[in-house]
Amino acid sequence: MVRPGILGKEARPQNKAGVVFSILIPLLAAILLFVVIQAKLRGVQLPDFVIFVEALGFIVVILAGTWFLIRGVGEHRESEERYRQMASHIQEIFWMLDAESKRVLEVNEAYETITGRTRRSLLDNPTSYEEIIHPEDRVHVLARLDEATRTGKFDERFRITLPNG
Repeated sequence: MVRPGILGKEARPQNKAGVVFSILIPLLAAILLFVVIQAKLRGVQLPDFVIFVEALGFIVVILAGTWFLIRGVGEHRESEERYRQMASHIQEIFWMLDAESKRVLEVNEAYETITGRTRRSLLDNPTSYEEIIHPEDRVHVLARLDEATRTGKFDERFRITLPNG
């Protein structure tokens, strides 16, 4: 079976405490900065403690932001690795096209095994996938692919032709 890949969002629970923390700390730091700026504009001398808390708030914001960034990059890498493993181990053709340009973004190894054509040939000539569709199925499948560029849904079974006929 040949299925172009249409990826959905990963269903992963959000860390609510992390989201609240990532909003609350910068908000508090911004409020403190506003208070400090207002005081300086009025010529009010602020206690060293307030300046210290403001500086500490900005350090916490920078550290928290860095931590969330590092964590997010790590989670992205793990997700990418899981995706790569899934795409390379399934026994069906998994491929992604850019809906507007029709450029092939990715195709798994099963393409070569099933079609007898190289993945490079598909990447170099994005419309060559049309050649693998059996002539009797081609009009229907291409119409469904065109529809999939608008709906994001494609789940069709069709026959393929091998390079040797």
